[in-house]
Amino acid sequence: MAIRIRKDEKEALVDLLGQEWDSAGDAATAVFSAVVSLLGQRDTYGVQVAGAGLVPFAVGPFYDTRETKALIAGLPAGWAREAVLFSPARMTAVTVEPSTDKRFCGACGHPKFAHGPHGCEVGEKRTKAGKVTTKGCGCKG
Repeated sequence: MAIRIRKDEKEALVDLLGQEWDSAGDAATAVFSAVVSLLGQRDTYGVQVAGAGLVPFAVGPFYDTRETKALIAGLPAGWAREAVLFSPARMTAVTVEPSTDKRFCGACGHPKFAHGPHGCEVGEKRTKAGKVTTKGCGCKG
């Protein structure tokens, strides 16, 4: 797994390491908790797999698109595609104010990847043959 530390993440960990600790175990626990929290704020990537005869499933998270591209390249053509996995922090912020993120529709607040050629497909239901049985949210964004 390839992860590069970001400047603000490095600064947060350096500040944490500069504190006085009662024991090495306390320091290790604090650093581990901080790293988990920092990584939880990042968007990651996943791979959606739906090959012939397979029940669709997802693999991830990956912190770099090179890893997803390598996984997809190792599968038969058309079996997989890359997907962005939004961090819980981003989803919380966007739920409160969708206009804070350009990857979300300013009209309905749903992710832009959910918008097809006929508008937003969130909530849309289709039969196995592809016929729409329930319309999406109605946004044309």
